[in-house]
Amino acid sequence: MTFGRYWDDGYIVSVFYDMGDGMRWHPLRNFGDHQSDSIEFRNYDCPELTDAQVRLLIKNYSKDRIYKRINSRKFIIEKQ
Repeated sequence: MTFGRYWDDGYIVSVFYDMGDGMRWHPLRNFGDHQSDSIEFRNYDCPELTDAQVRLLIKNYSKDRIYKRINSRKFIIEKQ
C-alpha cells in the first residue's frame, strides 16, 4: 500500500488501494490544519495498519470530521 497526503481544505491522508473498483486513491482521515499530525499518521501509523483497518478507515471517512493525533493509538475529533 502507498500512503499520501494532500491539501483540500485540510491535510488529508489517503491510500492507493483497490476496494474492488480498481486501484485508486481513497482518503483515510482529515487532519484540518494539523500538518504535523497528518505527517506522523502517514509516516508512522499507516504502515502498521492491516488491510481490514484500511478498509474500515476508507468506509468511515468523512471530510467534515477533523482529527487531532495524540499518539499512534489515540485520536480526538475536533468540535466543529
